[in-house]
Amino acid sequence: LPLPSPLLQDIWPIRTAAGYPNGSFISGCFQHLFSEDAQRLRTMLNSVLASQWWRDNSYRDAPVAVLDVFVHSLIGFGGGYVCQFCNGPHTNVVAAVGCVRGHINV
Repeated sequence: LPLPSPLLQDIWPIRTAAGYPNGSFISGCFQHLFSEDAQRLRTMLNSVLASQWWRDNSYRDAPVAVLDVFVHSLIGFGGGYVCQFCNGPHTNVVAAVGCVRGHINV
């Protein structure tokens, strides 16, 4: 696996000054993935960042498994999970979702 990417929120803020999802942040995500996969995840990311639970920073109010789409399972390839934001490997899905949460500050 390639080395994990730096956190994009260190380069671009996740939210605009008005509190909306920042297009520059979103477009910078998933650059290491195939174009179609990256665009699908960017669309989903925009939806997550526009949701009220995210704006309120209330993960407990999020739909069940809403962040799982940002985790890639390596079952069949030796096991484990990969955060789609940074390509970081994890031994379990809880750790991978925790990594995803770190990328979007929730």
